[in-house]
Amino acid sequence: MASKTVTFNFETINKVRIRFDPKMVFTPSVFSRLLANNLIIKDQDIVLDLCCGSGLLAIVAAKMGARKVFAVDINPHAVYTTSKNARLNDVGNKVIAIEGHLYQPLGDRKFHLIFSNPPQTPIFSHLENRLDCIGRAIFAGLDGRKVIDEIIDNARNYLAYTPDGTQTGKLQLVTTSIIDFDKTVNRLKMNGFDCNIVATKRHLFRKEYYMVLPLINANLFVQDGGKFFETIYVTCSHMVELVSN
Repeated sequence: MASKTVTFNFETINKVRIRFDPKMVFTPSVFSRLLANNLIIKDQDIVLDLCCGSGLLAIVAAKMGARKVFAVDINPHAVYTTSKNARLNDVGNKVIAIEGHLYQPLGDRKFHLIFSNPPQTPIFSHLENRLDCIGRAIFAGLDGRKVIDEIIDNARNYLAYTPDGTQTGKLQLVTTSIIDFDKTVNRLKMNGFDCNIVATKRHLFRKEYYMVLPLINANLFVQDGGKFFETIYVTCSHMVELVSN
């Protein structure tokens, strides 16, 4: 399989070079780059990257000073690629790539930061079971919220506490207006989180959106000069109240 090599430059760190097969592993997007430039990492943090893909975000976190980065993806090719790219960028001793569905393989581990660029494009129900590994990295149910809602609903169970029982961990997400940002804010609040916007970007519609345009509420994007634009958000959330299960 033909591999592709891409070099990224970020505001927070020097170059990150990744190699991947674009037919098997999702190509890092503007979502990935916006989150990478706005990750909030403290030195020696233990962090979790859900839906790690090529490993780009995990590597950025390791280079920013994280002590350990657990990187999870359901795609075995992504797990292999993340491990390989971590070694390529001299952080192989920090990045632990694990195959599995979101939190499922993590046991009782706790993290100072959980971050994710999850799949969040709507898809027609009759097509969902036909997706290949790249499709599963892009599409997420009829409303595009299937994965991000599961991440939010379970995050508090994996965030770190201080000895006195105060929950100190953070949840960072990159998300889009097309799945209704207000629903994301409300979901966070329902689970006891606040929602702080740390970055936004207006971005031209991706080609996948035109395939599912009937599923996207016209109020959730902007039309300008005959072109469609979404708004991308990077959020950082803290637990502000405990919520009973």
